[in-house]
Amino acid sequence: LFLLSLAGVPPLAGFIGKLYIFVAAIKEGLYTLITVGLINIVISMYYYLIVVKHMYINEPIDPSPIRVSGPMKAVIYVGLAGTLVIGIYPQPFTDWVVDATLMFSNFVTPSATAVPSPVHVGG
Repeated sequence: LFLLSLAGVPPLAGFIGKLYIFVAAIKEGLYTLITVGLINIVISMYYYLIVVKHMYINEPIDPSPIRVSGPMKAVIYVGLAGTLVIGIYPQPFTDWVVDATLMFSNFVTPSATAVPSPVHVGG
């Protein structure tokens, strides 16, 4: 599921991020960026599917079951839930990102052309 999210498969969280990037690129007419992005998605999907093939289709090297501790299972389930929730209902998270962006856009950045004052040493 996480690999599919990284590839941008809907309705997972990775799809929402890619969707926003592509919509913004279309609005700005950045068709080269869109083309490179789509090529990247195809290449990454190929590599992710190789991993999935090794996980589920190929014969295991060691067929003994893997023991997963309770805390590790909890982390996996929280990650799965987050991936699905953000993919299915992203609005609260995108609102939070917009608010954070607006908050940081109010900071004044130092000018790159500032000249340091001379330092007098001795005498």
